[in-house]
Amino acid sequence: MTASLLTSQVDAGKLDELIEPRSNRREVRNPVLALPSVQRLLALPPDQRQVIHDILADLVVDARSRAQTSWRQNKGPMAAYWKAVGAYAHHFRRLVAAKPRRKTLSGERHG
Repeated sequence: MTASLLTSQVDAGKLDELIEPRSNRREVRNPVLALPSVQRLLALPPDQRQVIHDILADLVVDARSRAQTSWRQNKGPMAAYWKAVGAYAHHFRRLVAAKPRRKTLSGERHG
């Protein structure tokens, strides 16, 4: 075994010890839940929430497309910006969904 291979295995072992498992709490998985005005958004009638959901779904698709285009054009900062826009739009879209999607024990989604 070479020294570099042994070193990388030791470093990987230490890395596993340093990394904590990701939380399953909703606030960690969807950071927009921590915003103060989220409860007002959740209190909207389902038909209004559906309109917002549809707009955000369009924004997610558009932002992800723009991120890919920016990346192909070697515009890293713009790609990162659009990637973040898409991620936050996705978080809000899931939040305002009229029917919350839940996983079953088998891992399938309902709703």
